[in-house]
Amino acid sequence: MGRQALQAASQAADGRGVMTTLLPAILAHWRLAQPADLIGHVHGDGGIANAEVADLAQLVVLQAHEGDAAARRIVRTAADDLARTV
Repeated sequence: MGRQALQAASQAADGRGVMTTLLPAILAHWRLAQPADLIGHVHGDGGIANAEVADLAQLVVLQAHEGDAAARRIVRTAADDLARTV
C-alpha cells in the first residue's frame, strides 16, 4: 500500500494522475517541503527502508477514511489481493 501511495502521490505531483490528499499527507509525514523532495528522500543515499514505505499504509487508510478516491482505490486493491491470497 505504501508503494502504491508513493506512486499515486508522485503522479499527482507531476500531473500524470489525479490530485490526491496522499501527496500532502506523505510530505507532512516525512517533513518534506515540496513534491520534488520525494525523489531525494526515497532514492538518495541508498534509498529508504522498506519499513518506512510500509508505514505509509497508515496514511492510506486514514486518507481513505477521509474520502480520498486514490486512497480508497489502494485500500480496495489491497483487500482484494488479500482475499485472493486467502
